[in-house]
Amino acid sequence: MFAINDHPPIRWSVGKSKYNAQPPKPECKAKQNNNSTLHPAPDCIQSMNIVHKRPAAQSLSNPMNSLPNHGEKREHIVAFVLQKIVDGSFSPGSRLTTKQIADELNVSLTPVREAFAELAGIGVIDLEPNRGATIHCFSKREIQDVCRVRRALECEAIRGAIHRIPQAILAKLDQEFRDLANGPIQGKKNILRARKLDSQLHDTIAAHCGNEFLNRELQRLSKLFRSFRDASWIESEAREDCDRLSEEAKEHAAIITALITRDKKSAILEMGRHISASSKYWARGIVYPDKTINS
Repeated sequence: MFAINDHPPIRWSVGKSKYNAQPPKPECKAKQNNNSTLHPAPDCIQSMNIVHKRPAAQSLSNPMNSLPNHGEKREHIVAFVLQKIVDGSFSPGSRLTTKQIADELNVSLTPVREAFAELAGIGVIDLEPNRGATIHCFSKREIQDVCRVRRALECEAIRGAIHRIPQAILAKLDQEFRDLANGPIQGKKNILRARKLDSQLHDTIAAHCGNEFLNRELQRLSKLFRSFRDASWIESEAREDCDRLSEEAKEHAAIITALITRDKKSAILEMGRHISASSKYWARGIVYPDKTINS
């Protein structure tokens, strides 16, 4: 969970949803014993699978051991921590230590330190010398600032991508989003499809923006953006309110139409509108205590 640090603690309004789906089988083919449990990672990390809550003595078949380098282990650890934040297992201000995570995932301290550095870089945790890390408590102003940064980056990316994305790719995305927008987005299959298409469109724009520095920055921050997004979508699922998902599909379709017609002005305008609308729903993943708050 995240919370606002200049007010009483708040939490992501996240509950178990009937739309939650089991993730695809993990790439790692390691043998699992009866005590191992696989938990789905958030979509923002593209469904990486993490093994956790497993005593070290029972982790002989841990899939993490089959990963060849610290880089891959780091990404799995990042996915694990983000998942725990999104689902509320790691609450705002809670302390994390490298030893705690290393023991839970049965990995060495080095990839955990690397993962902590990456998470601190996107603002999810705060590192404290010799004290580990704490889950960052976002203020309302910080959430607004994240949205402003995202809008600036995404609008600049679509400006550069307007003449670079192949029409065949756009035509396929256009059809998929229109199919999605024509009916209520309900059921776990359609929810997962909506998440996948959302990520695919934004990643396609970033990859074709013509600026590798901008592309890398968007990829780095996408983990934060999609953590907010996933929490707000889970909130919608829990309420059985899928209106936002249908609205977002229509916004995506408008962006793709502008890309297909190579209308730069409209593409930037529609992207800005889409991100502004999304930011309002990000706030729905945050619930204030039932009391007056002086902001």
